[in-house]
Amino acid sequence: MRNSAILLIILSIFCSKLAAQQIIERQIDKKDLKAYIKELTSKEFEGRMIGTEGQKKAAHFIANRFEQLDLQQIDNNSYFQHFEVTKDYSSQVYFEVDGHKLTNYKEMAYLGHVKNNVEVEKEIVFGGDGSSQYLNLQDISDKVILIFASNMRATGNLNNQLLKRGAFAVIYANPTNQKQFESMRNGYKDFYTSEDFYLKDEKTKVDM
Repeated sequence: MRNSAILLIILSIFCSKLAAQQIIERQIDKKDLKAYIKELTSKEFEGRMIGTEGQKKAAHFIANRFEQLDLQQIDNNSYFQHFEVTKDYSSQVYFEVDGHKLTNYKEMAYLGHVKNNVEVEKEIVFGGDGSSQYLNLQDISDKVILIFASNMRATGNLNNQLLKRGAFAVIYANPTNQKQFESMRNGYKDFYTSEDFYLKDEKTKVDM
């Protein structure tokens, strides 16, 4: 009798899992998933960037599909969860020396991250070609370092080393190759001047 009861329980659990699996398979299949991906990546949703109309359309599209599947809603009887984020952008960066102003993505290209929109004044020191014979002779703490680089795209390691030593910022220039600067400026502009959103302390509410 005991063995029969155990067998009955095992069969019941197996049948319940099988029934649940069959329900899921009836509601979602590969064709559906492919259609959803195609829809959400279409031009109508404009890339689905946070805070854009395309992102809001995508959220409502997914919520409507959840409702069709009769999925359980969250505590406030909705498929939406509202949260706050920090909005950050760096398109207002500029560099000024002796009254001569360099505008971001015109005469210069800023590839860093601005936490606060404040103007700062720092001393500039020349770091030559970035070799140790120049840099080891310099006190670079809290200063801006100007370096002539033959390949401005390959400065990541040097940049990290200088920042670890306390440099405030690093300026790279290639006096012999203007086209390299123009290529970097045009290639990075859209990425670095776009608005970014972060889950941080200073928050801007995003209306979903």
